[in-house]
Amino acid sequence: MPWVFGLSDHLVFLDLSLNNFQGPIPRGLGNLTSLRYLDLSANISILQYLSGTFSSSVGNLTSIQTLDLSFNNLEGKIATSFGRLCKLRSVFLSHSNMNQEISKILNIFSTCILDGLEVLEMTEWQLSSLDSVNLSNNTLFGSLFEIHFAKLSKLKYFDVSQNSLTLNVSPDWIPPFQLKELNLESCNLVGNRFPSWLLSQKS
Repeated sequence: MPWVFGLSDHLVFLDLSLNNFQGPIPRGLGNLTSLRYLDLSANISILQYLSGTFSSSVGNLTSIQTLDLSFNNLEGKIATSFGRLCKLRSVFLSHSNMNQEISKILNIFSTCILDGLEVLEMTEWQLSSLDSVNLSNNTLFGSLFEIHFAKLSKLKYFDVSQNSLTLNVSPDWIPPFQLKELNLESCNLVGNRFPSWLLSQKS
């Protein structure tokens, strides 16, 4: 996408979803510092996903409010520069083939975006306004503990399916939320026992 370098730095809305782009996310996107909405999702054909890396230049989009990179085959790890995206309200990164330890991802998103996010498919877990979490169909690994959910009192939808995550909570844990939908497919439960905390979910 070499034409990206010619776009105006006053551009605020860019939707390039459902195309058949190949190659890395161009670094020129980082020059669009006024951009508030960026959608690069679902750039697939029958045989090929968009491939590339999570370019660190995305961290220069400091005005961005909605970022959708879902349903691509982006490789590598989320750059620490993502932590500079303080105005983010909606982030979609599911089905992106990320291979990164979950705690490191949480640390990146725990800087200046703590309480602003409303919809997130890759998230810092201490966001009090969050009602939807979707990390499905990635290659995430590691453990989730009770502290990761401590402030998620508004959480309604939780999907971490098709990952190698371990939910490590005590047998007597009572979560601060009431879920409407839950998907833990392919995840590990400590002790391989029925999660008794589900009995507290009345929704």
